This record gives sequence, C-alpha cells and structure tokens, in this order.
Amino acid sequence: MQYDDLRGLFPDIVGSPDERESSFSYETTYFEMPTLRSVLFGMKDQGEMLTFGEKVLERVLDQLFRRLYVKKVARPEDQFVNVWVRDKYARRLKETKALLAELRKNAETVDTILAELRSYEKLEAFLPFSPRQVQMADLQQVDWLLSAQSVRLDLSPTVWREPAQILTELAAQPEFLDKVTPPRVSWIHGDLHLGNILVDYPHPEIIHVKLIDPGGYLQGHDPAYDIGKLLHSFHGEYDFIHEGYLTIKCLAPEPNGTSLISGGFDFIEWNTVPLKEGGSGDISETLKKQVSGGHRYVFAQLAQKVEELINDKAYFSDDPHWRLRAHFYEAMHFCTMAKFHLKEDPKRTATIILRGIQLINEFYSDYKNGLFDKN
Repeated sequence: MQYDDLRGLFPDIVGSPDERESSFSYETTYFEMPTLRSVLFGMKDQGEMLTFGEKVLERVLDQLFRRLYVKKVARPEDQFVNVWVRDKYARRLKETKALLAELRKNAETVDTILAELRSYEKLEAFLPFSPRQVQMADLQQVDWLLSAQSVRLDLSPTVWREPAQILTELAAQPEFLDKVTPPRVSWIHGDLHLGNILVDYPHPEIIHVKLIDPGGYLQGHDPAYDIGKLLHSFHGEYDFIHEGYLTIKCLAPEPNGTSLISGGFDFIEWNTVPLKEGGSGDISETLKKQVSGGHRYVFAQLAQKVEELINDKAYFSDDPHWRLRAHFYEAMHFCTMAKFHLKEDPKRTATIILRGIQLINEFYSDYKNGLFDKN
C-alpha cells in the first residue's frame, strides 16, 4: 500500500502495526489541533460558524475525492448490500442485546451489595440511594427500544416502526437493492464524524485539516458511506447527542406491550462542566451555556451545504443514487452504533437508538415518495 501521496491529510504512522484478530492498530503522530466539533461549538456568531464550517467542508471534500477515493477503486462484492446493510444491523442488534444483559446483571449485583451495606446503621446515612438506580432506568429504556415493534410520539399521530421491519421490506425490493449498491468502491475514511476532523486556522483564509482515526476499510467501501457520516453529524445531530445537549425525553411502554410512547428529544442549552481552576484537588462543577439553538440552525445549514458542494463540484457525476445511499448510511450509522456507547452512557445510547429509529423511518418515507430521484 502506498501512503506517500496521502501525507498531510492523515497523521504519519509511527512504529509497526499491532495486528489483531479482526483489525489493525497503528500509532500515529500527535497533532495539537482542536476538532471541528469543539471549534464550531465554541463559536457564538452564526455567520462565523457557517462560513468556517463551509470552508472546512470544502477543503475536506476536495481532499477526499481528489486523493483518497481514487485509491483501490473496484467493483463491489456480490454480497455488498447484505453484508453492509441487513447483516450488519442484525449482528449489531444481537451484540448490543448481549452487552445490555451483561450490564444489567452487573448493576443488579452492585445494588445487592449496596443494599447489604445499608443494613448497617452507621453506613445508611452515606448510602441513601444506589448510584446505579439512574443507570438502571436508562438501561431499561435501551431494553424497551431494542425490543419494541414501534414507537409513537406523544400527542402526535407519528408512529415509527422498528428498523428490522423496514430493512426487511427494502431488502425485498430489487429496485432499491440496485440503487443502494454503489457502482464502485474505494478507500474511504470510514468514521468521518466531526470529532475525527482536526482543524488549524492561523488566519481566516488559511485552514489546515487533518483526518484522524480512519475506520480501516482497506478492502474498499462506498465513498457515500463517508458522506452519510457527515450527514449523521450535521443532519442527525450526533455531536449534540454525544456531548449531552440532545437527549431522549420520557419513554414508556404502551398497554399492548409491543410499542412505546415517547416524548421525542430534549435540547439542553445549559450543561454541567467541570471547573479546572484551583489547587485543592476538589472536584467542582458549574452550569454553562455551551451551545444554543443557533448552533442547531447552522448544523442544519451545513448538512445542506455538504450536498450542494458535492453537486457543484460534480464529485458523483456518474453516480445518480449517491444521495439515496448517503442518507441511508446516515440512518444506519445510528441504528448500528449503540453497542459502542452502552457501557459509557446508557442514556446517550437510548437517544442514539431513538434517533436511528426516527431517521430510518424518515428515509423510507422519502424513498417511497421519490425524493431521492431528484438531485
């Protein structure tokens, strides 16, 4: 593999690769550059955010299409759609349910131990409730979402079906399978969210970009997969979810036992952040207004800008179905990533799952209404 002409876009590899059973791990040079996520969240002026975001996107897309997506170009494998669409979702769902069962069992064990400790009079005052109680409630929400056949929005006629039903219907449509199969595959980044785009801007007209933590699809994948990852940040608002600004509202089972009722999503402008000042070693926190509705507006504008830039530059000039695949991948990113967040933050995981359910339903509706036939 030749990496020389990709230098400058990715950090240099140092040392030998760590070969594992199913992946390769490399050490890379370190760059003290902020992520695009932190830079955009740190800006307050909408015009500044939008202008800066557009410049970075233009730079990133130019580098990817000119330098990366021309590498290892080939036709997709015959089973491409099954492997990356239907099978991937089924596999991740099974893995997430298994991890969930393990975490719930561990949490119940901790609760049992704490209950025993509370039986000692001197310890009861220090253990008024279990620190696992909140986590158990969030794990319960994850369990409901993974098992429900549908989710109904409170005070709304909107009903979202579980992803498996929609994927089964799509897989039975030859026309869809033809459109969702890319005409070619190539090297891609594979995990192109805003936390993996480093930016440096010593001058407003000079922006340096580094892409870190590539997904490792060295056998080739669809470039629209990367575009779906950008949409998953800007349109799907993954970065707001990741940082705790966008969370799931109330969720409860319906009387029929197979569906849920949900309040949708809650946007929280004020967030708890640690105070780093002081030398006592005590941990202090404060409430700080990090982002606003203006940030969400700019992100929605940047989602449109991604598609506009691709059309203006004719990057997919011979690929009429790239938008369909990009939006499909966006929904599937959310539908298949719960496993990687469950241990760290069950509430974030529940939010991600609900967003995936929402997006795959909206995608299916847009597809049936022919919205992806218009570029």
